[in-house]
Amino acid sequence: MHTHKQHCLTVAIILLMAGTALAVDRTKPAPSFALDRLAEDTQHQARIVSDPATGSVSFIRVPSGSLELRGVGEKAKALDFFTRYGEVFGLDHPNRELVLDRSREDDLGMAHLRFTQNFFGVPVFGCELRLHFDARENFISVNGSVVPHLEINPTPVINEVEAAATARRVVAKDHGRTADALESATPELMIYRTGLARGIPGTNHLVWKTEVGDGAGIREFVFVDAHRGFVVDRISGIHEIDREVHHRNFRQVIWSEGDALPFSESTFSTEQNNEVNDLINVASETFNLYSNITNGEWLSYDGVDRKMIAVYEAIFDPPCAESINASWNGRNTNFCKGLAVDDVIAHEWTHAYTDFTHNLIYAWQPGALNESYSDIFGEIVDMTNGHGLDSPDTKRSSDGCSTYFGNPYPSLTVTSPAAIAGSLDARDAVFNPEAPWSVSALVEIVTDGTDTTSDACEDLQNFTSGRIALIDRGNCLFRDKVLRAQEAGAAGVIVANNDQDRPDSVLRMGGDLPALEIPAVLVSFNGGQLLKSELAAPVEATITLENSSDNSV
Repeated sequence: MHTHKQHCLTVAIILLMAGTALAVDRTKPAPSFALDRLAEDTQHQARIVSDPATGSVSFIRVPSGSLELRGVGEKAKALDFFTRYGEVFGLDHPNRELVLDRSREDDLGMAHLRFTQNFFGVPVFGCELRLHFDARENFISVNGSVVPHLEINPTPVINEVEAAATARRVVAKDHGRTADALESATPELMIYRTGLARGIPGTNHLVWKTEVGDGAGIREFVFVDAHRGFVVDRISGIHEIDREVHHRNFRQVIWSEGDALPFSESTFSTEQNNEVNDLINVASETFNLYSNITNGEWLSYDGVDRKMIAVYEAIFDPPCAESINASWNGRNTNFCKGLAVDDVIAHEWTHAYTDFTHNLIYAWQPGALNESYSDIFGEIVDMTNGHGLDSPDTKRSSDGCSTYFGNPYPSLTVTSPAAIAGSLDARDAVFNPEAPWSVSALVEIVTDGTDTTSDACEDLQNFTSGRIALIDRGNCLFRDKVLRAQEAGAAGVIVANNDQDRPDSVLRMGGDLPALEIPAVLVSFNGGQLLKSELAAPVEATITLENSSDNSV
């Protein structure tokens, strides 16, 4: 079981990846004048993506050479960039809030600088911005997330000893242990923003972050509010695949580097000896994979050649007979009997590499990326080492999608009147019913009788059941709007964006689960205006999301 909590952070294990963010209503947009200045300075060639939970910018990409920055060297240019455009990220004092944490040059001569966020010297959990320059020192992109416009008392009321005790007590209770049976690392004072990784609005807390564990199957990061002493959040530190493993303990060494190979223990069965040999060999194959793709720059999972320790037939809670387990616990990998096979072994070691490179937490989107990277690189080892190849291994069809996700975008087609007939760009919602779905009906703009009557922030009045509700974005949450339409008998919903500065902008609607019964899509401001201009005609439309997936492995 994976516990899904929150965290703010981005992408990637070996290669930089930039994902499309979800968006949530009731956000604070980046200052339009700062965005306007950036657009003008880049000759309107900048691609800009906003953070889902804050409305501030989280990704900018520009053509090489289109933005001139002052200073000599990437660091000076980076500081000039933040001085001029820091407002779009929600930074009030960029030079004080950002600290250069890491700078490196890759084999192509591109420079990558990582800046972490802090507030009066207190780090902000997981928040960072990464700037990327080409080989000619031209700025090309920045990605990441920070907590905008921070205002919080940075002085703790609860001390670290009290916080650690609280963390141990909470974790012990959930695992049926006593607090004395668990260990806790020295707590770290930091600022934690709830909801960021989940893509929803949250609150800021001064917290003590404490790692609690037993050195085996329990490892949690607990965030205790440093002002009031309650637990703000908990994130699992055990990266496990949902299968199984079990054997002795961490201190019982049965093979060390330099010992004879293949491994053979007279008290073990042939199956057990084979699994131990797989642990030894696949650890080496994983080591070589990451060494090769980094041209020898990154050795072992921590980059400095740390010993790779695996526990075979490890002790789990619940035990292997009751659940299926293999895991990385921050110190070593662990495997139940029958799970020491090549793709599982490489999967768990990849969690270790992720832990020491991008430190993606095991929750929400970062957790999904974390698990996905382990699946991908575990399969790479499996498919390239010449043994234990999976079968069947049918390749995915051209343009096919995974069974789980299906087609990423819905379609919105206006079928009448002829004056506006055709397709409009649209995005769906996190809380939509599972695909496939399709709704065709007349479109009717809603009224709720108060303030902005078309925003559906109050119960709808006199809505015609069975129609597609047209609702304006703003003033309340996306899911609440669609729920009110559902309760009024709507067959589906079209939400019109209110971003007049970017009138063609569309985004996926965020919100809480569970899924609602009717589907919803969002169109741009211009798309909404087009629909409204012909409502008297009337307007008939179809919203559809197909599941164009296949069952390839």
